[in-house]
Amino acid sequence: MEYYIEALEYFNECDALLELKRSETPESEFGVPEQKKFPLIDAKHVQSAIKFFNYVDPKYEKELASNIKRKMKEYNITDIHVGEKNRFSKYYN
Repeated sequence: MEYYIEALEYFNECDALLELKRSETPESEFGVPEQKKFPLIDAKHVQSAIKFFNYVDPKYEKELASNIKRKMKEYNITDIHVGEKNRFSKYYN
């Protein structure tokens, strides 16, 4: 639980900064580009997007999963735990 609180606090802090630059940030840096949601600008944001995956609209689920996996490779994220209640688990090998 504490881990999620820390992730949420980090996400909120960064989201305030990102809001200022959201219009300048390329769509490719978001998990759901057309909505500019789930920023994937660094490894911590990728991990946060995984933790908050269950909050994505199901119609964007595959797109978000694909973008997370692409960014995981880019940031060399290999050691993560995805719980079985997290919908991302069905996309994560």
